[in-house]
Amino acid sequence: MVLNISNSKKSFLLFCSLAIIGLGTPHVSFADDKMTIEESYSVLDKERIPFDREYTTIPAEEVQYLEHLFFITDLAFRERMEMMRHFHFKKSDLYIDSYLNNIDEFIASFDKKPAPTNHLRKVEIDVISALRNHKNFFIKWHNAKGTSAYSRLQETYHQDHYVQKSHKQLLDAYLMLSTLYPDETEHNRQAFYQHLCALDFI
Repeated sequence: MVLNISNSKKSFLLFCSLAIIGLGTPHVSFADDKMTIEESYSVLDKERIPFDREYTTIPAEEVQYLEHLFFITDLAFRERMEMMRHFHFKKSDLYIDSYLNNIDEFIASFDKKPAPTNHLRKVEIDVISALRNHKNFFIKWHNAKGTSAYSRLQETYHQDHYVQKSHKQLLDAYLMLSTLYPDETEHNRQAFYQHLCALDFI
């Protein structure tokens, strides 16, 4: 599939490439719509593997919950990539409020779709905690605007305390899912990994 990616999204992809080789920042406009989930995956060169209920051995009630969980992690991943795009081009003030509100809504959605088992509730707690740590990191980064810490965080965000905590929480969530469903199909086990891996900064 060929994606039709707008100019500012192409600029963000170009930024990711230029950053690797240490070149400058291209001009970018934010007049375009936000990235789609598919475009967000493509920026990081990650494959999106949807959880497929047709290839599962998991009980129906748990399947419904997992579909909601991965729907939310996809949306949260897109929000993270959109927030990163604005930070990379020093435009965080244009999106930070929307990002924070959207993440709060994603977290609140679990109240309407409670985990059907205690083990899945533990997975949920880890994912929600990771999202809150993402929020804390972006707030910290945004508040550093106008200081040397702003650029430093752009270069070393993977070392940040909040990012490290979220990494551990997402890893714990993945390991819990793998332990809960050892006989699940390979396709869906890969879906577990890819959804949570994409959401992780590291």
